[in-house]
Amino acid sequence: MTGRLVNDTIINGKFVMKNREIQTADVKEIKAKSRERAKKIWPLM
Repeated sequence: MTGRLVNDTIINGKFVMKNREIQTADVKEIKAKSRERAKKIWPLM
């Protein structure tokens, strides 16, 4: 069994992920912050 088989996740009666889409976090914001952080980290490697 792998995570690819999971479509929905419910925690305490609320959907956290529905149809493989995160419901409780702003994914676009997380990706944008990650890209900005990566720009600072990569030159240090």
